[in-house]
Parts: sequence; structure tokens; C-alpha cells
Amino acid sequence: MSRDGNIPVNEDVEHPADDQHMEERDVHEDVFDAVIRLDPRDLNAIIQAVKADTPSTSKLPSTTCSFKREGFGRQFDFNNDVIQKLTPLQSIEGVTATVSDVIQDLTVRNETLKIADSYPQVFNFLDIKKKSEALKTMDSKLGVTYYPRVTQGNSGTSIKRMRTEGDRLAISAEEKATGPKNAQEINKLLSTGAIREVLCDSQQQLHIHPLSVAKGKKLRLVLDLSHLNQFLHVPKIKLDDMSSILNVLPEKGFMATFDLRSGYHHVRISESHTEYLGFRWGERVFKFLCLPFGLASAPFIFTKLLRSFIKVWRAQGRGLAIYIDDGIIFERSMEACAETVSIVRADLRRAGWFFAEDKCKWSPSQTCKWLGFHIDLSSMIISVSADRLSKAVQRLETLYNLSRPSLYDRLRWAGTTSSLHVVLNNEDKRNTRAVSREIAAAQSQNCDCPKVGTKPVKRWWSCDTG
Repeated sequence: MSRDGNIPVNEDVEHPADDQHMEERDVHEDVFDAVIRLDPRDLNAIIQAVKADTPSTSKLPSTTCSFKREGFGRQFDFNNDVIQKLTPLQSIEGVTATVSDVIQDLTVRNETLKIADSYPQVFNFLDIKKKSEALKTMDSKLGVTYYPRVTQGNSGTSIKRMRTEGDRLAISAEEKATGPKNAQEINKLLSTGAIREVLCDSQQQLHIHPLSVAKGKKLRLVLDLSHLNQFLHVPKIKLDDMSSILNVLPEKGFMATFDLRSGYHHVRISESHTEYLGFRWGERVFKFLCLPFGLASAPFIFTKLLRSFIKVWRAQGRGLAIYIDDGIIFERSMEACAETVSIVRADLRRAGWFFAEDKCKWSPSQTCKWLGFHIDLSSMIISVSADRLSKAVQRLETLYNLSRPSLYDRLRWAGTTSSLHVVLNNEDKRNTRAVSREIAAAQSQNCDCPKVGTKPVKRWWSCDTG
């Protein structure tokens, strides 16, 4: 070795430690090969044992179980037969661990079959390992949520129940904080007959969906019917919003507004169809007896019912519009407005509709608030309410801080600008399109959208447009 510590190229250096490691590695490889290499006769014995028509002569006791479902019984017998065939193969070197794992898995599945047969609600679970232990720790009702599953068969499309992993409702901290209010809302729905509690004996045919709490001025429980909605035929319908009445509002005229109390709850569901509208709250199970929030066809059904009244009133030359359960009356004079108010109130009450009197403004006035807009017929000015403008700005702030907004964020913003288009001039509409382009660019996987280009648009929304 040279003084600088470098090893000359032509010099050979002995490393006793390396020779020792080489010997150990050779021995390890020999042992490893001996473990994984099986004799062809052993492999043939495994194949023949599994394919055998008769069970292997093992000492396992033959367990006879009576199942309520014939399919569960056949699956149990098949699993037990395979276990008996594989048990003698555990002594074959190299496959002991694998065979033991298969036997353990089949044993767990058989145990799960016994538990599932005791609870009619459980159907599909065999693709989840060690599920029997999880089921044992649950209460008598299993404490889980079941989603409907649509299957195609010879008799057409049928809806069955499916149990999935993680079916327990994930309640956020905010929803937990409003738990008592939610319980009050449940009791209110019970008292009004909108929902009915389902006893244990009747829960077998019930399809249970997740329940969520909608954020807003008032508490609203919404069913997550996203899966069921895929199989509903929902025709398109034009809703009467601000753009529908913008060109027919009378100058210097008078208006009145009304609100139907719990609008959807006026419409009853056929008793045979209520089994698809179940939900769980705590340890209790309920089902909706009326139109629930979350059903895709609910707006169409509700609007079609009220269109019959609107058609008659408009044929009489009366000015009014109803968006879901929010209505507005507009006439050229105070007397005509008061007359229309009287007729509308009487007709709807005779038909069984109830009003939220605290939200109704029956007295004719030249100013009113409807669908988040301030309408002033004396000056013919329509402006956005402060709270609605604040929500729009807040939503844009959220988008501005996201480097890659999701499709949901983009669609939500598109809906916000669409609902405000009646008060936007051409320049404002160009600005909203610029925001949409920036969001689309940020959504692209191949573009890192700079936030500098969004700042002028953001500043535009920060101004007072009222």
C-alpha cells in the first residue's frame, strides 16, 4: 500500500472477512433452495388431494350445521371439505405455512357464515378476511349501515342489500357538536309523520342509507341516496327563478312573497316504496314516509304538483312564480296584488298546503327579498343580498387558495356564477369566464397555474356590487 493510502492496481489484497461472508451466503442459498424446491411427487400429491372426490381420511370431526340459507350451507360444506383435504398436506416441507394460512382463512370464513346466518342483514362479506371477529364485537343489530345494490337477473332489475367495509357513518366534529339539535329534528319529523321508526322484525327488508346534515340557515337532514339515484328516471324541468320573471316585473308595481312549510313533506311516498328510504340514527332505525331531501326526482315531482295551480292562476292573468317552495306574487297595483294574495292563500290551503307564516310577507310592497335578491320595483333595481354576495366571495377565495381545484369545486363555482348572471353586466360576465379559465388551467395535470393572473378577477369580486 502506498503512503497516501491508495491501493496499487497490480497488488492483490486478501480479505478474510469477505471469504467468510461468501461461505455463509453459499450455505444460506443451499438451505433456501432446499426449502422452496419441492419434489414433483409432492406437488402431484397436493393436486390430487385437492381434486379428490372424497374427503381425506383426517381426524377432523365432521361438523354438521343447519343453516337458514341453503347457499350458506353449501358454502360451509365446501370449505369444510377443502379443509379436511388440505390438513394432511401440512406435513409436506415447503408448503406448511401456505397450507396453514389457507386452512385458517377457510376456518374464519366458516365461522363468519355461522354469524351471518344469524343476522339476515349481512349478505356479502366473504371477500373480507377475519370479518367474523369484527362481527362478534358488534351489538345485536351489528351497528352498521347497509347500502342497496342493484343486480341484473332473469326477472329484471332488483335491489338487494350489500354490506361494505367502513359502513359506519363518519360524523364530523361539527355534526357531533350539533347532535342534540339533530335529535330534536328527528323528534320533530316523528311528530309530523314525515318518518316512522322501524322495529327489528321489519328491518330485514329495509334499505338503509347514510344520513348527513346540510349546512344552512336552518337544520336539514339529507339522505345520501347517490346510489339509488342512479336507477331513477328523472325528466328535466325548468324551474322559475329570477331570470324567468325579470322581464315581466311591473314598474312601480307591488309584490308579496310566501314560503311553504317543509315543502317536500307534503308529498307522501307509496308504502311499498318507503323500504328504500331507511336511515339509522344512533341505535334506532327509521324510514321516510314522504319526499326526502337527497332524492333526485324530488324537485321534479314537487314542481309538477304546483304547476297545476300556477297554470290556473296565470290563465287568469295573475303574476306569480314558485321556485320549489319559495313563491312570489307581483301585480301592477296594490289592490290587484292583495286580491291575488287572497286567492293564492285560499287555493293552497284548501288543497292541503301549509305555509311558514314567519317567512311569508303577505302585505303588498314595492320591495321584497326573493331567492337571495333584493327587488325594488319603485326604482326597478335588482341587487344581490349581502349574505349571498359574501358567500360568493368566500367561495372564490377558497378557489383562489387551491392550487388544483377539484371538479366539485369548479362546478360549485359555476353554479354560483350561473345563479347571479341576471345582475351581471357584460364586463362582469367576461370576468367570470376568466375565473373559469384559470380554474380549468389549474385543474390540468400538465399546468402549474400561477395565481398572479387570478388576482385582478379576485379584486373585482371584492368590490361592492350591490
